[in-house]
Amino acid sequence: MKFILSFLFVFWGLISFAQNNEDLRPGEYNSIEDALTNPDGVKILDLHKKKLEEFPVEIFKFKNLEELNLAKNKIKIIPPEIKSLTKIKILNLARNKLTVFPVELCELTNLDSLIINENEITELPKEIKNLQKLSYFDMWGNYLTVFPDEISQLKNTLKVLDLRVIGINEKGQEEISQLLPYTKIYFSTSCNCK
Repeated sequence: MKFILSFLFVFWGLISFAQNNEDLRPGEYNSIEDALTNPDGVKILDLHKKKLEEFPVEIFKFKNLEELNLAKNKIKIIPPEIKSLTKIKILNLARNKLTVFPVELCELTNLDSLIINENEITELPKEIKNLQKLSYFDMWGNYLTVFPDEISQLKNTLKVLDLRVIGINEKGQEEISQLLPYTKIYFSTSCNCK
């Protein structure tokens, strides 16, 4: 009986391990070390919750990267070299320690989804207009005080903009809505902010 239970325990562990590896799609990696074994084959890199305090510069070796998840880390600065990741379509920088929106992100012209919520960003650069393929933009929970009129140049492509938990008064909400008339914009209940 003990033999059968031991066998089942080992067998179950092997199945669980195999399933975890099978959960990864072709070209998907969840560690820098594994990804470096095949840098040209890396399409998806998921490094969320890795307690990273700095942006891993090894990422710039992955020239075919299409999805990058760095959410829930402690990254404060995105290096300018981010613009070299020209194939990236989905970028998740949520819940880090960013205080500045890296203008170089605006050079990622294939970007479709940008998730940068729960940081400490206060303004968006005018160059945001360059993200002509951006359809989903999540900024909720930042400290935005400057919202450039140039974002109106995304009105035909930007489908969803999340600006909840940002102190934007009713007038500001109306102005943003007019800049992006075809975009579904999520606001928190307006405040009596300045």
